[in-house]
Parts: sequence; structure tokens; C-alpha cells
Amino acid sequence: MRAKVLILLASMLLLGLTLLGQSVVKAEEPLPACQLTDKGIQLEAIARNDGKWMINRNVSACNMIFEGRLDQSQNHHILVLRAPEGVNHQAFDADGNFIFSEGSLWAYPSHWNMQDFSTAKPPIAAEFVSAKRLNMQANGYDWPIIVHQTDGNTLVFPPGVKVEGVTLPNNCDFSGPQLIQVAGVYDPQKDYFVASIGAQGCTTVALLDNQVVQWEGARDGVTYRKVKAWLMPADYSQQQTDVFKNSLRDP
Repeated sequence: MRAKVLILLASMLLLGLTLLGQSVVKAEEPLPACQLTDKGIQLEAIARNDGKWMINRNVSACNMIFEGRLDQSQNHHILVLRAPEGVNHQAFDADGNFIFSEGSLWAYPSHWNMQDFSTAKPPIAAEFVSAKRLNMQANGYDWPIIVHQTDGNTLVFPPGVKVEGVTLPNNCDFSGPQLIQVAGVYDPQKDYFVASIGAQGCTTVALLDNQVVQWEGARDGVTYRKVKAWLMPADYSQQQTDVFKNSLRDP
């Protein structure tokens, strides 16, 4: 009898919370351990119906970082979404989503330094700053780059400024063409997207609205309605690249 009374009271409490418009939140289960040990990988963003993109913090237990644009202002953002100590940035909303206008998201091993600029070897965020600065200058513009750390602090790198001591990794160190995700800014008036596509020091092959194109490095201001893009391996010859390009064309 006592057990039945306790069950009834628990049911009434749950009903009361529901009637008050509140929800019973279960404790968040821990994510599986990060499996990355020696490299970073690109994460896939989800397209929203408002023209923006998002990613949930639970897609990975690894360190996470974003680079791109949060809005239409002429600033580039490097945002450390999760650092080695396992701290998530407050940029995640109440549902655990990070929302942005254009850019890319990456996961790195949990023990890697993401944001501490006081160390002898610059952090991953510094590599993103230097790579983007080179990309900007190659594309004929130079904006401030803002690094957002997980504790809410920001570091601003004015136009022309990079981080000293950074050695950029080989972004195309793989054996075959690597498909990359593209998340561009949507222009509702013209009904197309605008994005930066490619990587520093790599050859890009893209299928833009069924047209096959190639360029070196990262190209900004690329417009498209449909897109697929690949990075070519660092040791690919032009002949090998041409073979791949021909495979994308309609027979």
C-alpha cells in the first residue's frame, strides 16, 4: 500500500510540473571518449530553414573549433567551442546548438592545446588565425580576426596581423581526393550561397552548379546554388587531377 501511495505522489508531482509548463530534464549522459589522437577532422554542420547553419555540442567529445562568420559584419571569427579541460563555450544555446552564418567546424584530440597563447608552441586557434590571414590577403582583403576563448575572453588580431611562430600543417596530406563540407552565407534576394572554399596550400576541385572548376588555396566569394568540393592530395599531378575532374563531368 505504501508503495502505491509513493507512486501516486510521484505521478502527481510530474503532472504538476507538466501543467506548469516545465519539463523534467534528465541528466545528460557522458559522450563516448574522443577517438582522435594525431589529427583534426572536419565536422558536418546542419542546414537550418532560416539560411543559417548549426551544430550540436554532442556530435563529438573531442575538442571543437569554428572558423567563419557569425553575421554579416566584416569580421572573421575563430571560436573555441570546447577546450582541453572539457569546457563548452557559452555560444551553445539552451538546446546545445551553435548557430552561424558561414564557415567550417573541426574536431581535435582532447589533449591538444586549442586556445592558450602563452605556450611555446602556439595553439590550434593560432594556426587558424595565420591560415585565414594568408587566405584573406591572397583574396585581396584584410579583416580583423577575433579569437573567442571558452571563458568568454576574446583576442583581436587587426588587419595584417598573424601569430608569430606558427607552422601551418599540410592540409592535403591524404591519399585520394577528400570531400569537404561547404556551409555558405545564404542570400535570399538572389537565392544563392556565398562561401570560402578550399584550404591553404591545397588544390581544390569543385562542382559548382554542375560546372567543374579548379583553383589553388582557399577562394573567397564563391557563389553557388549546389556545390560539392574536394581537396586534392599534396602529391597529385595535374594529370591525376584532370582524371578526377573528368570523372565528375556528365558522360
